[in-house]
Amino acid sequence: MKSKGLIIGLIVFFSVLLIGFIVFFVILLNKGFNGLNINLGSRISNEKIYEKTYEETFENIIINSDASKIEIKETDKNTVEVEVYGKEKNLTIKDSTNLEIEYKEGRCNFFCLNREIARIVVYLPSEYENKIKIKNDAGNIEIGEFKYLNLVVDADAGNVSVGKADIVDIENNAGNIKIDTVNSAKITSDVGNIKINEVNEKFDIENNCGNIEIEYVNITKDSSAKTDTGNITINHKNDIYVEGTTDVGKVNIDENNRKAEIKLDLKTNVGTINVK
Repeated sequence: MKSKGLIIGLIVFFSVLLIGFIVFFVILLNKGFNGLNINLGSRISNEKIYEKTYEETFENIIINSDASKIEIKETDKNTVEVEVYGKEKNLTIKDSTNLEIEYKEGRCNFFCLNREIARIVVYLPSEYENKIKIKNDAGNIEIGEFKYLNLVVDADAGNVSVGKADIVDIENNAGNIKIDTVNSAKITSDVGNIKINEVNEKFDIENNCGNIEIEYVNITKDSSAKTDTGNITINHKNDIYVEGTTDVGKVNIDENNRKAEIKLDLKTNVGTINVK
């Protein structure tokens, strides 16, 4: 009997291993070998290559980088200030109707040892209300507190942190997402935890692997949160109807108003749903 159990265990192990290899090669086919890099440590550049103050606020701010730590900070000034650290040859800036910052050094293939990444810092008036678009292949993104901000983020690998914004649209392949306060949030993630302190209007969240946690839900429109593998936790909510489903796990919903006009749909394939 023991040998039979061992054989079954080995079959399961090699089946999982085979699936892993299949997924690995599917990624290669979809992205190509240049899209694959394994980052073994990185350091942020401290060599300043650009510094400029703009009197105008620009219609949009667009940042496109393949490896940068990106920081958007609030300031009491009515100007836009830009600082870039890295290599001058990799930087391109256009500053007409929009402010466009591009930092491209080329993706490393396979193993990246002690890679130096750029640092892009933009200081904006705290009342800034136009759109910021960020695309970053590798590196953390940190956004300050801008209550009128419309933020769009496309990230491959790195954490995304937002203090305050009006609207966020975040897509992240691998990394945690943390938001303090937002009115409307659309978030898509492959791997990583998603944590929001307060959302005040609407949210639609999809996560393949990772927990979803929201402290305060005060929505005025139908919303949803889904994760394939992970727990969903909401600690405070307004008077809404919550529908929760899980394939493997438990669903606990306190004080659910089935007659409420606003519906919150929560779903996880493997995990627990807790709503208070």
